[in-house]
Amino acid sequence: MRVKKRVWLLAAAVWIGLAGTAAADDNQRLTIDQAVEMAKANNALIREATARSRAAVEAYRATRADLFPKASAAYGYAHLKETPFMYFTRTTVGPDSRVAPFYVVTGSERVEAPTGSRDNFRWEASLTQPLFTGFALTTRVRMAELGIDIAALQEEQAVADVVKQAKLAFFDVLMARKMLATAREAEATLAAHAADARQFYGQGLIAYNDLLQSEVALADAVQQRTRAEAAVEMACAAFNTVIGRQLQTPVTLVEKVALPSAPPPLDRLINRAENLRPELQRLDLSLAQLEAAARLAASRYYPTVALVGRYEQEGDDWRASENDFRNSYNTTVALQAEWTFFEWGKTRAEVAKQRRDYEALAAKADGVRDSIRLEVKDAAVKLSVALVNIETARTALEQAEENLRITRLRYRQQMATTTEVLDATLARSQAHTNYHAARYAALKAEAELERAVGATGAIS
Repeated sequence: MRVKKRVWLLAAAVWIGLAGTAAADDNQRLTIDQAVEMAKANNALIREATARSRAAVEAYRATRADLFPKASAAYGYAHLKETPFMYFTRTTVGPDSRVAPFYVVTGSERVEAPTGSRDNFRWEASLTQPLFTGFALTTRVRMAELGIDIAALQEEQAVADVVKQAKLAFFDVLMARKMLATAREAEATLAAHAADARQFYGQGLIAYNDLLQSEVALADAVQQRTRAEAAVEMACAAFNTVIGRQLQTPVTLVEKVALPSAPPPLDRLINRAENLRPELQRLDLSLAQLEAAARLAASRYYPTVALVGRYEQEGDDWRASENDFRNSYNTTVALQAEWTFFEWGKTRAEVAKQRRDYEALAAKADGVRDSIRLEVKDAAVKLSVALVNIETARTALEQAEENLRITRLRYRQQMATTTEVLDATLARSQAHTNYHAARYAALKAEAELERAVGATGAIS
């Protein structure tokens, strides 16, 4: 009993230790770089792109296999209701004194002779090597190679999208918590003001309307704080979704995120985007794939030639080795050619379709390129504006803090009204909101700009 008790205690201790480790892992303080790495490892979008990339490799292997000989075998059995036969006429001859020493036909009869067995077994093995397919096989291999490159770029694009999502979700959590802190601070300020108002009302220093105004403002602040708490909860859930964790996992983030610097010149950013964006590279490869598809469609203009080797056996036993009517085995080497030279213009139409698809994709590529240029400019402008707004918002915040401090002192000395205190509190809350919004707008604009130019890190 004591041994069992010790075992249970040891198991409980191990379980508690593992649970504590798991809780510690769940509550670890994540930096933005750690969050990005977790998103890369766990995000479903990247897993999907990785699986498609592997599928493209397997498709290439399957297509390349068509270049090599194909071996096949077949076995069959047939039972005939009647034994196959053929008729022939059998004649008899004999001497005749009138034409001696020659013989003459003395009679004839119709004879039925079997030509096969009722039970027929047959098996064969063949080897087929394509020699010429109008360049269809080599074109398919080239298209499969391009498919691997396209899938790799799609995976790269998925990684870039997830990195941006992770950064934006990280900043959204920090921003939501700053807004919650601002809401709580406003609530505390208005609660203190309401307490002062109740005291002054009790002393007959202010009107009941001023007290009601303070109480209403406090109630509104409580609602604002409640909404801010819900926004934090949703931001944390979205962040956990992006990095591949359970929705309710506690989120603890490291606030130390350096503000970005001013963006480089626009022409440099656009050139970098045109060289690095996987979307543009993928479109270029897709155009090459459509060129190959046109060559593949045109391959039907040519004949196909294949070398075929076959060994076969046929007989009346299961091994097909016994045959009383003909040779039981044979070997064949054949050169087989096939050419469909008239299909009412089908091949020409298919080639034309691929060319029209090429023209459509080329036009789409031009549109995507223009959209990327606009995207880069938009992100660069947003970053520049946000950086300017940070300094303006910081100055306004300092002024709003000082204004609230002075107004509250004046109110306590009955030199300011309730409306002035409420206005000063609202102005301070708005200044806090503007300051944090400008800071995180700059950080988010930097993440947007990184994605717009196809960078995976800081832009220089």
